[in-house]
Amino acid sequence: MKYLNISAFLVIFILIFSCTSEENKVDENILYADITLSSQEQVDNFSSLGYEQITGYLKIGGLSIIEGESKITSLEGLSNITSVGRDLNIEDNEALTSLEGLDNITKVGNALYITNNIALASLKGLDSIALLGANLYIRQNEALTSLEGLEKLTELRGTSLIYSNNSLTSLKGLDSITKVEGMLYIADNSSLISLEGLKAIDSVGENLTIINNLKLEEFCGIKSIEVIGSLFISGNFDNPTLIEIKSSCSTD
Repeated sequence: MKYLNISAFLVIFILIFSCTSEENKVDENILYADITLSSQEQVDNFSSLGYEQITGYLKIGGLSIIEGESKITSLEGLSNITSVGRDLNIEDNEALTSLEGLDNITKVGNALYITNNIALASLKGLDSIALLGANLYIRQNEALTSLEGLEKLTELRGTSLIYSNNSLTSLKGLDSITKVEGMLYIADNSSLISLEGLKAIDSVGENLTIINNLKLEEFCGIKSIEVIGSLFISGNFDNPTLIEIKSSCSTD
């Protein structure tokens, strides 16, 4: 799989059109490659190519920026993209406040990683993603207050991790999820007070771990779970058992 780290239109042109192998072929609207965009200039230059599908992974962000280029502040230039074949990785963006521009992506073939985006307050812009092939990692996003933007997801596969998002107060945005095939790990979210957003989940294939969320006291969001591999609740403001949750929460 071809790896592209794009810094200018000419570099993109040379890298893409010098590929001759079947693995790295280029179709009219499909890019058979892995893409890393780590500056605003790279985002804007890539947008001019008009690709709608990426068969490899798409990484947006990174701590290393080429001299003379600027931090990513807008993803509007990526609005042509409708699918990512492998991982969609949005990480280490210090100035990115919005994911608007990714609105047309409906499918991520493997994992979605949203990590260490310190100014990102919302996941709106991911509203069209209906299929996620594997892991969901949302961690260390200091300004993130909810998970709104993920409403089209109906199931989680692989490992799902919601970790150390210190402004996150609820899990609203996961409201359409009815099934977790793998593990769901919710930990160290210091402002989380409620599991609202998980109310539709009726089964967790492996373990559900809810630990060290110091303000978490409302657990009715998991009252509908009927099938679960294991449940571990510890280090929160309150630490009820599933039986206690079902008994104390309304059936409305």
